[in-house]
Amino acid sequence: MTCRTFYSSAIALSGTTLTITVAGVNFSTLPNLTNFNLVLCQSLPAGSSTAQVVLNDGTTTVNAFNLSGNYLRADQIKCRRCYPMIYGNDPQHVSMKKLLCNTSFETAPAAAAAVASVDVKAKA
Repeated sequence: MTCRTFYSSAIALSGTTLTITVAGVNFSTLPNLTNFNLVLCQSLPAGSSTAQVVLNDGTTTVNAFNLSGNYLRADQIKCRRCYPMIYGNDPQHVSMKKLLCNTSFETAPAAAAAVASVDVKAKA
């Protein structure tokens, strides 16, 4: 079985989401566990920094994950590169098959958010 190569036809930033439009693929009919290469042909938009990456085939948008299972972030990828990926359909998603650099994205710790909420309620 051959590993197909798909090329990005557009890369756009909308809010906190970086959408990579992929030409020649249809995620709705792609078989589960399909291996493919994704070549990024366009530059990443300025300000994309830690935006969450999604792939779009023109009709269907799927989340992209890195090798550790976290959301793929824009600061982990570069233009003019070929990335090996695998498609899964439960739920629809793509996963990177190679180790990438760490993202600088940080989430607010849940415990700190809960403490802040309790402090606000106590002061009220």
